[in-house]
Amino acid sequence: MYFIGFLFGIGFDTVSEIAIISLSALLSGTLRGISILTLLIFPLLFTSGMVLVDSSDGFFMNKLYGWVGSNDMKKLWFNMTMTAVSVLVAYAIGGFEFITLLEHYLNVDIASSSIIAGLNSGGYWSLLGLLVVFIFAVSWTVSAILFKTRYSKTL
Repeated sequence: MYFIGFLFGIGFDTVSEIAIISLSALLSGTLRGISILTLLIFPLLFTSGMVLVDSSDGFFMNKLYGWVGSNDMKKLWFNMTMTAVSVLVAYAIGGFEFITLLEHYLNVDIASSSIIAGLNSGGYWSLLGLLVVFIFAVSWTVSAILFKTRYSKTL
């Protein structure tokens, strides 16, 4: 199974996009003096990051589903919690994108757009990715604690 996960981690689409963007920057003259082999480190770094995050996700999900076991109440509790957190994170990211589009195409100045502009100019999007991973880890922990305190007596 690790080999299959590794193959998904080196997904052709995204890695090839990073390689093509790097090569086009090189060929346009933007990155003078940098060799092609040096630029190809970016797809390798992306692949390494994806393998690390996807492997960690698989590890934690395996542990979590082992904890859930055959208890239907635990499965329902966990699935509802993770679905709710996933929807909230997706709406937050979509909201950021929607505000950016509104500001760009309608020339509207939205109060939260300055926050988004700060994220874009400071390069903080990678920190937001770590924040999303942290939110999921905290929600798993809180969900497990709440389940144990609320439902452990009834099971």
